[in-house]
Amino acid sequence: MNILPYIALFLSAIIGGALGTLLQREKSTQYLLFVLPLSGAFLLGVAVLHMLPEIFYRSEWDHKIGVLILGGFLLQNILEFLSRGVEHGHIHVRDKHNKLYIFSIMFGLCAHAFIEGLPVAHMSVDHLGHGHSLISRPYLWGIVAHKLPAAIALSILLVASKVSKMKVYLLLLVFAAMSPLGTLISEIVSFSAETQRIILAISIGFILHIATTIIFETDVNSHHQISYRKIFAVAIGFGLAFLSLL
Repeated sequence: MNILPYIALFLSAIIGGALGTLLQREKSTQYLLFVLPLSGAFLLGVAVLHMLPEIFYRSEWDHKIGVLILGGFLLQNILEFLSRGVEHGHIHVRDKHNKLYIFSIMFGLCAHAFIEGLPVAHMSVDHLGHGHSLISRPYLWGIVAHKLPAAIALSILLVASKVSKMKVYLLLLVFAAMSPLGTLISEIVSFSAETQRIILAISIGFILHIATTIIFETDVNSHHQISYRKIFAVAIGFGLAFLSLL
């Protein structure tokens, strides 16, 4: 068992959560405006350059895979209804602390993070007959890059919703543990190759939904236009994804 994925997945959420709680809300939000499109572009690049070729490689049921990817896309829509879009930086604060509202957000985020963690163990360093010397385990680092800003947004939301500090830290720990837990279960349970492919297809649907939402969502402060800063961040994210091919 390689411990690196567990540490990386857990720490990315912890570091993001710490940034969101320690920095002023304005600074955290400004940070999100750059790191979100960068991570979204990198994640989309990983999906297109690595995950899609991996899942269609020597597959005898291409149409079924397409249906599963769309199913993952739809499932992420449902989870986003519960999480209110926190996983791609939306922060909708209510004036009064509402336990059901917080539970809904946590359930949607945790379910999303758990499912995302399932393919990590099977998307190994070497796949499709080649390895990656520059950025190994691109799927893992794509998820890590995505979890950090999601944790920042979650912590900002919890603090702004006047959740006590102790509960904020506890909820961040729960969120941080979900992706590593998914990875652990996928290593403990002997999933068949077909089951692994199903899980990967659903995860691709998740990623396509989140990444495209982050990238193509317009900036309200820029008169509903995509800002130059976002274009620059997306370019960096795509560049990192291309480097992962080396």
